[in-house]
Amino acid sequence: FPSHDTTNFPAITLPVMGSVQVTHTQAIEYPEVTAAAGTATHISLFDQLTAGNYLGAVQLNTAQALTVGSIVQLPSGSIVFQLD
Repeated sequence: FPSHDTTNFPAITLPVMGSVQVTHTQAIEYPEVTAAAGTATHISLFDQLTAGNYLGAVQLNTAQALTVGSIVQLPSGSIVFQLD
């Protein structure tokens, strides 16, 4: 159940020393599910839209059943990645 919407996450530059937190600035709404797709339990972060490197994942507080007709919505700021 991929999403390629990169407009809600700011472009970042990692500092030379230390770490940075990245979160999305607007709510994210996935398209309506048109075929049963199981259950979403994590959100993954990649550094490019296609052929990117996997950077990590966060577990959803509540697993989301991806049943026909459902629309998954993530409120603004609900996903936080800590990049070191």
